[in-house]
Amino acid sequence: IFFRSMVPPTSVVLFMVLWEAVAYGVRDELSFDFGWRHRTGLHDWAKPDDRPPVRPDPGPSPPEAQAQYDDSRWAGVQLPHDGLIAGPPSKAACPTGCSGRSYIPRHVLWYRKAFALPADWAGSAIWLDFAGSFRETTVWVNGALVATHACGYTPFRVRLDNVTAVRIGGPNSIAVFVDPDNGDEGARDHGSGWWYEGGGLYRHVTLVRASPVHVEQDGLFAHSDLTWGPDGSATSAAVHARVSLTNTA
Repeated sequence: IFFRSMVPPTSVVLFMVLWEAVAYGVRDELSFDFGWRHRTGLHDWAKPDDRPPVRPDPGPSPPEAQAQYDDSRWAGVQLPHDGLIAGPPSKAACPTGCSGRSYIPRHVLWYRKAFALPADWAGSAIWLDFAGSFRETTVWVNGALVATHACGYTPFRVRLDNVTAVRIGGPNSIAVFVDPDNGDEGARDHGSGWWYEGGGLYRHVTLVRASPVHVEQDGLFAHSDLTWGPDGSATSAAVHARVSLTNTA
């Protein structure tokens, strides 16, 4: 979309962009922050003085990721959640101080949640937006591995409508494994900070439903160009706006 005039046409261009966005951008956004279960430890609760495992690997199909897994002994939490700060400091577990010299062990973290998708969402694009998880994150839905994400400071999206294991109109479960380790030296070893960074699902998660044709992630962009006269006043303006669409059908 491009518009140029001697009078800055910002309102006209924004209306056109918004019309385009509304036409393809209608969506349902639901908070996914509540009803989570949480455990610290790879395959059992970590003890306060246990040293965190080195390069822990839950495997491609761990029991914790299965829909029938019994998480009734896990703690109930809501997001955002720091899965480390609740644990006591331990010199036995962190003889060198752990990252940030906090002496808080960076044990691996599990999250699970049961959820349902409305039957009338069939045929829609459905995804989960994770605003942040520290650090190395693996996601399963109904036991199927669906996503991994390695950076603790960037958001990521997990598409659900193309996962054959997902039940539209039926019960589902999601399991998230988070390894918060960044090494005692932080950025030098693991590409992260040397300070205490926390761990786990520390930002919001949102469940989103949209039309198969919709505005893609970060799909709206606008910028302006101004031309200035000799007296310092604006003589013309150009506003450029772009809407990027995607089709998941």
